[in-house]
Amino acid sequence: MTAAVLLQRLREKGVEVRADGDRLRLSPASVLLPEELEQAKVLKPDLIRLLVPRAAPSPAHPLRLAIRRWFALTVAEIAGLRPSPSEVEALRQEIFKLEDETGPAYAEVLIREEARRFRWETARCGWCGNLGHEGACGR
Repeated sequence: MTAAVLLQRLREKGVEVRADGDRLRLSPASVLLPEELEQAKVLKPDLIRLLVPRAAPSPAHPLRLAIRRWFALTVAEIAGLRPSPSEVEALRQEIFKLEDETGPAYAEVLIREEARRFRWETARCGWCGNLGHEGACGR
């Protein structure tokens, strides 16, 4: 029996099933057969996973990746490799969307952090693509 099937059966019997940290609460447990209690113990981790809502994935990581791609395109352009205008526009729109999802203040912090990291890793400014200057351009 799967955890989803057991959860449905318990609820059909009128049992409230909830996760309390790493504990599984069944109320009233008195209406359950010994086999059902045993199944609940065996499937406890799966039941808890079904009951605990998952946090929405943070847009922070995709924003970091998009900003890194933007910086890489900037450096490539300085090296004479022109990205396609449609690629640049699509990336720009993606960054705007991710900034909105992340929240403007947090997005600004992430972007500045990525700019510093990019400069440290490549010795280039992500905003203009040039070597070795200290934050004279960009945000």
